[in-house]
Amino acid sequence: MKAGWLSLTLSDVCTKITDGTHHSPKTIFADPGDGRFLYVTSKNVRNDGLDLCEVGYISRADHDPIFSRCNPELGDILLTKDGANTGNVCPNTIEEPFSLLSSVCLLKPDRSKIEPQYLLYYLQSEIGLSQIVGQMTGAAIKRIILKTIKAASIQLPPLEEQRRIVGVLDEAFAAIATATANAEKNLANARELFQGFLETTFAKLADEAPVQKIAEIAEIKGGKRVPKGYKLLSEPTPYAYLTVGDFTDDGTIDPSGVRFVSAEIHQQIRRYIVREADLYVSIAGTIGRTGIVPPKFDGAQLTENACRLVFKQGMSNRFVYYFTKSPSFAVQAIEQTRTAAQPKLALSRLEKITLPVPKLDRQLELVSKFNTIENETASLAEVCLQKRAAFAALRQALLHRAFSGELTAAAPKLLPA
Repeated sequence: MKAGWLSLTLSDVCTKITDGTHHSPKTIFADPGDGRFLYVTSKNVRNDGLDLCEVGYISRADHDPIFSRCNPELGDILLTKDGANTGNVCPNTIEEPFSLLSSVCLLKPDRSKIEPQYLLYYLQSEIGLSQIVGQMTGAAIKRIILKTIKAASIQLPPLEEQRRIVGVLDEAFAAIATATANAEKNLANARELFQGFLETTFAKLADEAPVQKIAEIAEIKGGKRVPKGYKLLSEPTPYAYLTVGDFTDDGTIDPSGVRFVSAEIHQQIRRYIVREADLYVSIAGTIGRTGIVPPKFDGAQLTENACRLVFKQGMSNRFVYYFTKSPSFAVQAIEQTRTAAQPKLALSRLEKITLPVPKLDRQLELVSKFNTIENETASLAEVCLQKRAAFAALRQALLHRAFSGELTAAAPKLLPA
């Protein structure tokens, strides 16, 4: 430990460490109203701040006993104790009184001992998290208990040194955030250019080739749900069953979550398959997600929430796939979608969507161009992902140095231009 630093516990540097309540409010409202208070749960706590897009509200009768237990204030720190977001940490930025579920821990920094931002950065570091998340208990559901949080150790320099470290980290992290935003902006621009190229190309094609309905170039065949009560199998069989959740944004199938059916069920729904020469289209819930199945899934069973286009001679399925990635298809699909409890694109409506259809050799020529640009966009996406991973690693490296007593004022110079 660096000279002049103290080894303390979180309970030593906080005036209060508590959680919400296991008491279930009688009613959780979706909207605010008179006498209603925000009810924050673990799903609202993110490492980049509070996300209140899907937050509930509770009555004063339910709120008051929870609030008296926590009394959250600006500058307090929220830490998730269980759920999908376990270990997420962010500062409280809500000015009005609110309540917490028991899945969220509230820490009140003792400002005479510790800078709130120093504590926040510590809890976001691998050094700090290992003290807490590494001690999770529970069999079915892993969770962090208050006793563990209170006993977690922290190496604490004097307040002046804490402020210096926070200042260095603030500057470095602002630069990392800017660099990350620039990388993602470049990717978004590339995708917009690709969309624009598709739209311009298909608009020009309408002047040189006949415009036809989908029903004129393909037969549309629906998928089929498994019998009521039947559970899809995780154990592989020769009969894969593809759902909309297996469709990827880049027009193929994600094999990681694919489930299967037995030979018996396959016999019952064997006509409802998809071939690699087809184009699948999601028609319920998520509308218009399209793609081509890889050879591995040729002949797989297809969900009732999707259909397949079986093309007539002289049609390239990949040409039509690229059309479905254009704004023109998106607009037409929305116009043809029925909105009810679950949006649905009826097959009779899908067949009315139109597109320009040139000769096959022209289709293949355009497909080649589209492939090239799409591959370049994919390469940019990969670069963006690599940069994000590198920036995240750099952030953790800086936090490690900070809480190991090795951070100097020159740290921001470690950042790439």
